[in-house]
Amino acid sequence: MADLIIPTGGVIVPAAGLTQLVQQVANSQLQAGMAVYSIPATNQTDVRAEKADKTAQDTAAAVGIVVNSGEINQPVLVAQDGLTIQLGVGILNPGETYYISTTGAIGQFGDLLTGQWATALGFALDTDNIRIRIVAGPARP
Repeated sequence: MADLIIPTGGVIVPAAGLTQLVQQVANSQLQAGMAVYSIPATNQTDVRAEKADKTAQDTAAAVGIVVNSGEINQPVLVAQDGLTIQLGVGILNPGETYYISTTGAIGQFGDLLTGQWATALGFALDTDNIRIRIVAGPARP
């Protein structure tokens, strides 16, 4: 299985969900549709978003999915638990749960190797939309 390819135009958030987005500052270059974890602010104001990674417990502690692309030190908006977002047209398998895959990417459980952290990001409601439900799982045996 391959990582999801988020189409140009990025992630679409329903108008009702706009108030549920959280602003963070990009710690590295981020693309819309990437899973991120938070790095505590050093200046007490800017929580930083970094690409989630399945290879370590701390980097697999995702907080959401970025809905807009951003360069280092630019603001990004993060869709968090409970929000439904559109990732693209026809790229999801309805009912399937999606996980952190390669750095920042969203993929399927079958992509995880032994020892990689199984953090669920959400489940597909249909072929276009994912409901974010983050569940940090153990490392795959």
